[in-house]
Amino acid sequence: MSPHRHRFLNANASLQKVGTDIQDNKCSWLVVQALELANPAQLKILKENYGEDNPKKIDKVKELFKTLKLEKVFRDFEEQSYKEIQQELDKLKLIPRDVFEILLKKIYKRDK
Repeated sequence: MSPHRHRFLNANASLQKVGTDIQDNKCSWLVVQALELANPAQLKILKENYGEDNPKKIDKVKELFKTLKLEKVFRDFEEQSYKEIQQELDKLKLIPRDVFEILLKKIYKRDK
């Protein structure tokens, strides 16, 4: 599994009421993206609520992640990465492409 997919799936669990990345103040893929994409008002919400073991504050962070459309951000990143990998595979001469295709199918658009 790619490091980005692994980070997203772990972080996405935070959106699905599983996991403790938000209250544990972990530097997850989601919070890093939120820090990059948020406007000043959204950053304030994040700073006031992230890392707090309080259900209302956790819900505010999850809602912010949804507002920022972080799942779409990841899906777009995944799609672009897939295209770039396909272009690199097209250049292969010494190694059979099939080997890489099998591996790529195992990680591309995977939900677990």
